[in-house]
Amino acid sequence: MPNSQQGGKPNYKDVLDITRCELIYRRKKQWDIFVWVVTILVSVISGIVVLTSKGEIKPDLVSRFAMAFALVFLTRYAIVWINENIEAEKHANEVIRKLLRDHNVEVDAIRRPSEFRFGYDRVLMLIGCAAVLSILLVSIVPGWLELVP
Repeated sequence: MPNSQQGGKPNYKDVLDITRCELIYRRKKQWDIFVWVVTILVSVISGIVVLTSKGEIKPDLVSRFAMAFALVFLTRYAIVWINENIEAEKHANEVIRKLLRDHNVEVDAIRRPSEFRFGYDRVLMLIGCAAVLSILLVSIVPGWLELVP
């Protein structure tokens, strides 16, 4: 009977497997949040451009600021949740690295989450800013679509 079933300390392979599953779960969750929010932001940009280019819909200042505020909130909320998952991923990564080092296994092949320079949060920030600017500026500058080839 393995140690983990005897009520004692679990063996390192069980801990490694559980931690690996946590790492995979956190990375998938980050990706899912990222894709969900980027889809919303790009849809808003596209929708605003299409609707205002026809000239039939011209949102008033209050509506534009309300939409912009909602998008800022959504973007910020997504960044917070992605960063929460990154912290959990870092913890799982460190547990895996420690387990492998304790068993004399090379750990340099495993990248730490902090080694990625241009991550989800920065991309979300850029797309979020583009969405807010499209809402605030697109109907203010008449004829701007005529400048786009």
